[in-house]
Amino acid sequence: MDSVVVTVETGRRRGVFDLTDDVAAFVADKGDGLVNVFAAHATCGIALVELGAGSDLDLMDRIDAILP
Repeated sequence: MDSVVVTVETGRRRGVFDLTDDVAAFVADKGDGLVNVFAAHATCGIALVELGAGSDLDLMDRIDAILP
């Protein structure tokens, strides 16, 4: 099993951070299989959403409503 650590610098701001390129680069020469993405932090979450169509803004609106 291969693994890689990706560090995302947020500048202490909340937001949506796209990891697509990092994951695509990791699996590029691996063939068929599964990829797992894990965030080792209590105030971080991982969501699969289509970016660019407003879904990222909808996600942040819902998070604001649930966790004001």
